[in-house]
Amino acid sequence: MYKTKQKNVPKRRFKEFQNADAWEQRKLGELGSVAMNKRIFKEQTTESGDVPFYKIGTFGGVADAYISNDLYDEYTKKYPHPKQGDILISASGSIGRTVEYSGRREYFQDSNIVWLQHDDSIKNEFLKYFYEVVKWEGLEGSTIKRLYNKNILDTKILKPDTFEQTKIGAFFSKLDNIITLHQRKCEKLKKIKKAYLSELFPKNGEKFPKRRFAGFTDAWEQRKVSDLGEIFIGLVTTMTSHYTDKGSLLIRNSDIKDGYFKFGEEKIYLDEEFANQNSTRKHKIGDVITVHTGDIGTSAVISEKEADSIGFATIVTRPYKEKITSEYLCAFLNTEAHKNFAMNISTGDGRNNYNLKDYYKCIAPVPTIKEQIRISKFIETLNNLISLHQRKCEKLKKIKKAYLSEMFVSNYSSEGNV
Repeated sequence: MYKTKQKNVPKRRFKEFQNADAWEQRKLGELGSVAMNKRIFKEQTTESGDVPFYKIGTFGGVADAYISNDLYDEYTKKYPHPKQGDILISASGSIGRTVEYSGRREYFQDSNIVWLQHDDSIKNEFLKYFYEVVKWEGLEGSTIKRLYNKNILDTKILKPDTFEQTKIGAFFSKLDNIITLHQRKCEKLKKIKKAYLSELFPKNGEKFPKRRFAGFTDAWEQRKVSDLGEIFIGLVTTMTSHYTDKGSLLIRNSDIKDGYFKFGEEKIYLDEEFANQNSTRKHKIGDVITVHTGDIGTSAVISEKEADSIGFATIVTRPYKEKITSEYLCAFLNTEAHKNFAMNISTGDGRNNYNLKDYYKCIAPVPTIKEQIRISKFIETLNNLISLHQRKCEKLKKIKKAYLSEMFVSNYSSEGNV
């Protein structure tokens, strides 16, 4: 690829098009027309059946309504129906969301799900990614929550010849496939981890787990978490006036994920004076931090990077090292068994709160320290693999976003022309 600065030419272009013409500006309405399936009425659908019928609420997901084969055959012969590869667009709800039509026997809600029925001068593989960067005509700065046919048809597009369109589409399709591959690996690993977590810990009241590493035979103890460490709650006072760009890191419930912390682009810190006034709440390496409000029960362990931080309304357990390791306790707290316990015992108006008095009632299954270490190292390995694929996904998504911004010519400017 090489970079250009010509008018109506993308910033980044494949080398074979270095001397090719500038991209042509057209309106989508000059290339085709908006099409949609014929209306289906509720009484024509069933909760199960032959042909999935996608409404705007299930578009891109799992259908919850169906139509008969006979109705599908009749309507697709008489009325418009997308061809394989056509890019379907959501015209309400999440405006502009797209799904590539697979060619399977499927039907779509009229007016809410549409597509551009176009001529051969535009390729679907190019349109698919143009729709990811498009600024729809008439919607810029608008509060309208609907994409009308006129918005689509009046939208400008800059396009190269069909050969370059195909090349661009293939490039982004390959990127999408790699992203999907890592997403699938990540989801598979999460399922494997969930299955192991359900078997590596004994059920409530039992002394032996279903699955065990070789060399361990001792019965497990059932211990209250209050016997396993010092427990306290993070600060619950208003502290926005003490926010700063340096000082003691503030950990919120939303920052706590399954075995790790994930902060937003800008971390929040507390000024040194306020943090020192609340020094007894500062976290130490090895503290286990648990979500009190939100995704209750989810836990992570404080490392060197989060040492001396302070939690906002978070549950903190400082394990007694002779009884339980931080990593093992964290692993148990992230099991479905513990999260179900937390959910069932939680209270709150509109959202779940895992109160400290209820957390004290939590019973943890406890093996020997050696077995704890073996279990937590195994789970750590799975977590690292999951994180690896997550990071690769995030990196690839950023790469894709950057390439999209440079390989398409913007269809919008403040003057209304490209």
